[in-house]
Amino acid sequence: GYLFLLLDLWQISISFCKPAGFLGYFFVMAAFFWLSVISLHLWNTFRGSSHKANRFLFEHRFLAYNTYAWGMAVVLTGITVLADNIVENQDWNPRVGHEGHCWIYTQAWSAMLYFYGPMVFLIAFNITMFILTAKRILGVKKDIQNFAHRQERKQKLNSDKQTYTFFLRLFIIMGLSWSLEIGSYFSQSNQTWANVFLVADYLNWSQGIIIFILFVLKRSTWRLLQESIRGEGEEVNNSEEEISLENTTTRNVLL
Repeated sequence: GYLFLLLDLWQISISFCKPAGFLGYFFVMAAFFWLSVISLHLWNTFRGSSHKANRFLFEHRFLAYNTYAWGMAVVLTGITVLADNIVENQDWNPRVGHEGHCWIYTQAWSAMLYFYGPMVFLIAFNITMFILTAKRILGVKKDIQNFAHRQERKQKLNSDKQTYTFFLRLFIIMGLSWSLEIGSYFSQSNQTWANVFLVADYLNWSQGIIIFILFVLKRSTWRLLQESIRGEGEEVNNSEEEISLENTTTRNVLL
């Protein structure tokens, strides 16, 4: 999705620009819906296995998550494509691919209706879920302090807290950068503030690199990757040794 945002920097034909704009919109919205799925899943996880949502098999929940995230992105993209073709009022037409921009036209209220509005709702939902999850973590931690002998539960809490912290950092990166983008939308009539909020554009364009550096380009990640590669190599060697042993045994039997 963020790769398609970079197309605004290049001069490309309108025949490619418009489809690229809709594809970029679809993937960006899908990313935010998946982030809401993550925040909801974390909240459900800390509510405990007794909650109804956690009684379903993981495969069923994963299917529901996929249907929701990709489905909502498809619905919003479909509405945007439809509005782009049938809405005559330019203030409410998304105008994707118009005036050399491979994105929704952000100088009118249509941007709030089709893009910033859903984004504000999703960011608010995610903030609510993360706060409720943090509150639940503190409650569980307090219970564990009262029952110190529950070592297994304490270890599980530590693991879940690491997962929560990981996705919270991811949300801060995505939510902060797009919140700045919303501020840029409301302050675009003021040239001074527009220049200040220009940093949001650069953050969004480089978001993939930032996420890669913070979450992937780490010593622990590379160590796990190396161990995984070495493990596969050992499995191959073990398989070759087993095959060689089987062949030797077969020859001995034939002889």
